[in-house]
Amino acid sequence: MRTHRPLRTVALVIAMLALPPFALRAQAPAAATIRLTLNEGTSMAAALSPDGRTIAIDLLGALWVMPAAGGTAKRITEETMDVRMPAWSPDGARIAFQAYRSSTWQIWTVNADGSDLRAVTNGPFDDREPHWSPDGTRIAFSSDRGGAHTDAPGESDGNYDVWLLTLSTGDVARVTRGPANEFMPAWSPDGRKIAFVSDRREK
Repeated sequence: MRTHRPLRTVALVIAMLALPPFALRAQAPAAATIRLTLNEGTSMAAALSPDGRTIAIDLLGALWVMPAAGGTAKRITEETMDVRMPAWSPDGARIAFQAYRSSTWQIWTVNADGSDLRAVTNGPFDDREPHWSPDGTRIAFSSDRGGAHTDAPGESDGNYDVWLLTLSTGDVARVTRGPANEFMPAWSPDGRKIAFVSDRREK
């Protein structure tokens, strides 16, 4: 869930070059290290690991992890991915998220230490808001990859529905359909149901 609440201190170290007006005529000075401290952020999401020890944060286009008790954040993806909506796997080993690395939003996963980055969906449509099944075998997500009354790839009327990705095979299956938008899926603890937000109107 998006939050505007202040976060515990996140320390970032950024190397910057100071280039004076006469830089073209003189040798550029050596890089200087400047320490910045962030105490809050906006338009971001944070997710607590299953063991309660680590927070995953989408901030400044990248995915960061930091101790839940506070401390220094570590960036585990590149800033150019435009990472959003982190979600932990049930065992706490991997983090799923949506990223706009090329021309559409896709679902990605990565180990909590930043290794083994993988795109788990692909195609010309937007895939967003991943949520792991309780057994860790599937990911529910929202997508505009299908039209209101068809599952045919390549057809879309622009509305979002809930879909399921089976990680072992890469297969996707549609869960909801119709003219309304359905998004932000979340599994029940027993894995038998999926809750979601919808703009459908009751008749």
